[in-house]
Amino acid sequence: MAYNKKILNTILLTVALIAGGCSYSFTGASVPPHLQTISIPTIEDRSGKAEPNLGERLTTLLIEKFTYDNTLQVTNSSNPDCILEAAITSLTDELSVVSGNETAMTQRITINVKVVYRDLIKKKKYSKEIFRNTATTKPTEPI
Repeated sequence: MAYNKKILNTILLTVALIAGGCSYSFTGASVPPHLQTISIPTIEDRSGKAEPNLGERLTTLLIEKFTYDNTLQVTNSSNPDCILEAAITSLTDELSVVSGNETAMTQRITINVKVVYRDLIKKKKYSKEIFRNTATTKPTEPI
């Protein structure tokens, strides 16, 4: 089934915003002072769906989030202070609220992303979380 790109982008952005804050929000504290740089490798898409460039799109959103909030400098170097690794573990959709003529009235898209955040200076894993986000749209909305 083709995914509504507008709603999928909204879901990806929400996941990026939530996961992008994981470096400090899991503990409720600010970014430790010894952390200055972060590496965000391309997110692997393990969902098994044929959604083009899904991992790359989420990676771009995460990098933009960190660049915008300026908490950590995003780097491609081989020696970052910390690393945020993620994998899309599932992407599902459901058609629901079927009308009298057997036409689906809503489409619910759900994405699960596994995120691991590591402090490479102190060699400590801060978190391993699964982020889930769901959005509902009309399947007939333009892409």
